[in-house]
Amino acid sequence: MAAPFNFGQAFQEEMLALMLADAGFAHRAGQYVPEDRLYSEVHKWLFMLVKERVDASNEVPSYSEIENEIIRKVDRSKRRMYKAFLDEVYTKPIPNPGYVKTMLTDYARRAFFLNIFSTGQTLWNSRKFDEAYTSVQDGMNELYGIDFSDEMSISLSEFEDVRQQFVTDSTTTKRRLPTGIPGIDSVLQGGLAKGEMGIILAEAKRGKSFSLVHMGAICLMMRMGRVAHFQLEGAADQTTMRYQARLSHVPYNRIRRDDLTDPEREALLKFPQRIGDNLEVVPLNSRWDYTVADLDARIVQMQRRGRAPDLVIVDYGDLLTTDKHREVRLKQMQVFRELKQLAMVRKVALWTASQAQRPPKEESGAPSVLRSKDIAEAYEKVRITDFLMTLNQTARERLMGVMRVHIDIYRDNEADKTIMPVVDFSRMVFHSAKYGCIDPSTVPRFGKR
Repeated sequence: MAAPFNFGQAFQEEMLALMLADAGFAHRAGQYVPEDRLYSEVHKWLFMLVKERVDASNEVPSYSEIENEIIRKVDRSKRRMYKAFLDEVYTKPIPNPGYVKTMLTDYARRAFFLNIFSTGQTLWNSRKFDEAYTSVQDGMNELYGIDFSDEMSISLSEFEDVRQQFVTDSTTTKRRLPTGIPGIDSVLQGGLAKGEMGIILAEAKRGKSFSLVHMGAICLMMRMGRVAHFQLEGAADQTTMRYQARLSHVPYNRIRRDDLTDPEREALLKFPQRIGDNLEVVPLNSRWDYTVADLDARIVQMQRRGRAPDLVIVDYGDLLTTDKHREVRLKQMQVFRELKQLAMVRKVALWTASQAQRPPKEESGAPSVLRSKDIAEAYEKVRITDFLMTLNQTARERLMGVMRVHIDIYRDNEADKTIMPVVDFSRMVFHSAKYGCIDPSTVPRFGKR
């Protein structure tokens, strides 16, 4: 027999942690979770603070804002306790948001039913029979609408409310982080949106890490926000030097050899002043069992420091694992589900990469193009992602300095397009602003072989 659900201290802290990460969930919780059932004074204080802020502005308060509330409004003798509680809740990982939402739906419905029953009984005892009937009927209609899950149905009458909420949440251009490649950004309608996950598919050693560095560098160069780059394979110094090459335009191999002129050394020192300290490279390469929960914990730490990332790069998703399945295919499916969930809960745009399962086959003398069906281990990864593009390059195209990028999937726009950006591996340039993209139809025949 399953243990009874306990709306106690531990569960309430998971609920509060999810409220701090998800404004939509916080709004619904504020409507239906009874304040008088919360565990302690400090639980009630944080619950009401988040509820009031979300109701007023559709945004959850940041860590620094809550900390300022403690300093300004909480009695001096209690500040340390409140601060310790805030730290605990803000750093608490949410391993299963779905469980929290399902259990809270049932609990909130039960609590709401007690209010319906009490109100109806009072009216009935006062011989207000019609009012009692109407009150119970209206209450039961509302009760069945209480649902904290993300799969709530939307009626036609709510469509405009949903659109207005989208506009309020976004200012759409701020939610989209461009790639700096016009052909891709055109399909993405400006860039990858916060809450979306993009996958870059390529064969081994064909530019996955190189292109992920490009995505982070463009976010920095266009001042679109902070970047957290999780390094799961190889040495972190390799990634940092790749960013240096991309941001300073000094060739990567010369940076590695320390073969630099004085102006180039000065450029390496000065580029943080131009873009700000908005990049964190996080090495997770000391073991082979990192999970999405490890990434989430690091992101929470960044949020605590007032440095919440706007773009998360995972280099790369195939190297993460999970304890939920033994079979590789199911593990990979679960990992990518959790990555998508991470993007949605933490409100970040997320780029990762995945390995192709086999080299492309030449057909009819033309170079082949990788597609979503070529993804390794688990095709379910494709079903989970919002955007998938593939990197395709023959040896001759590499010599020519071009790459065929095939946009295979985008949930929100027409895809199935191929563009050919000019690339420069020596400087980590995935798209040349000067030369742009080449129309594949204009490439000479010798370049297609």
